[in-house]
Amino acid sequence: MVERSTAAVGGSWQVYRGPAVEPCGDAPERVRYVFIMERTAAAEGQQADIDAVKDVWKDEGIEFFDTRIDGDDPVLGIRGKGGPVTSIGYDARPARYSISGVSTCAVGDASHLRDEEFPAAR
Repeated sequence: MVERSTAAVGGSWQVYRGPAVEPCGDAPERVRYVFIMERTAAAEGQQADIDAVKDVWKDEGIEFFDTRIDGDDPVLGIRGKGGPVTSIGYDARPARYSISGVSTCAVGDASHLRDEEFPAAR
């Protein structure tokens, strides 16, 4: 969902974190993935970009709501949950956009999956 959302906005996005596997709460054999991407914001068009992300999320059955942090550099955004994600957020800051997503839980062992992904780190 993070990649589909960034594609809807367009531009050159960079991975900030992930996709990283982590335990899913207290469930010993459940995992989730966290993925965060960022890009330099457009000079204009924050609301149009938010609307493009909303369209993607609607198609996937994600329930969402608008957010706004007022101040010298107001941050517009949306937060969502449901569908294929536990949570997802999009922030449209004047200088930087970011999208972060947490997958739904799946069967797996986070330590084992990390060892498979990074065998040299053992």
